Amino acid sequence: MFGYITPLKSELKVKEFEYFRSYYHGLCYSIKNNFGNIPRLTLNYDMTFIGFILEGLSNESIIIENKRCIKHPTYDIQVIKDTNALKYAANLSITFFDYKLKDNINDDNNNKSKVFNIFLSPYSKKAASNHYSINSIIKLNLANLSAMEKEKNFNSLDQICHPFSDIMASILKDYPHNLFEDSNTLRDKLYNLGYCIGKYIYLMDAFDDLEEDILSDQFNPIIVTHKLDRENYKDIINEIINEMDFLILSCISHCKEILDSITLLKHREILNNIITLGMTNEFYQICNKMYKKIPPNN
Repeated sequence: MFGYITPLKSELKVKEFEYFRSYYHGLCYSIKNNFGNIPRLTLNYDMTFIGFILEGLSNESIIIENKRCIKHPTYDIQVIKDTNALKYAANLSITFFDYKLKDNINDDNNNKSKVFNIFLSPYSKKAASNHYSINSIIKLNLANLSAMEKEKNFNSLDQICHPFSDIMASILKDYPHNLFEDSNTLRDKLYNLGYCIGKYIYLMDAFDDLEEDILSDQFNPIIVTHKLDRENYKDIINEIINEMDFLILSCISHCKEILDSITLLKHREILNNIITLGMTNEFYQICNKMYKKIPPNN
């Protein structure tokens, strides 16, 4: 589901991109230092983004170190030294990956996921115990989401998006460390920001996988809400693209609006790039793929 939140590199200054990459490397090292090498495979840009938002509201000092790793053994890379936000994002990376493996096992008895789940198990248990409260929210919402998807008991995309949106909202709102100008108002804004991010991720995943899910008879919320099948799918692609354009770009617009209302200590320019350019670019890449499927007479 993850993979749709990245900066648009071409529109970042070189030093901005290098700084964001050092934060990504910092998350990788945080996973290693707090859990071990195996869980580094759970690294993703989405949790980097979550940590980056929270870091922007943190008074903690940023320290950049030069390090080498297995992937870069011959030269130094810049790595941001561990912070509370990075540790939080490291826990979440492992937690989400663990649930993804279990979902794969439940869906199609995936042997590869079974093996990796065994190796990841001690680390996922540690991650869950580190943040029991947020893990409980994740577990409950994913269970609700799974039930809704299996029973197809929803009437709109907004309804099926809610469980995952609430997860991302709670992750930001319930961050267990003090933030700059911390208040209930700030936490509510973070909830709303996270909610829009979660909705964006869920919709993007559904939109991106739509044709594959139709051809393989897999669940997809867009298939359910539009009563799609292999025969009628290509006839209404334009309608689907227009609806996704409204829903997804609305999420992005709301994210930017909320971010603008929050006083950040750092990271604003890069966060603006990710939200207004990176996320939009990811959406239009999927649209371009979809347009190629439209029959000539449509």
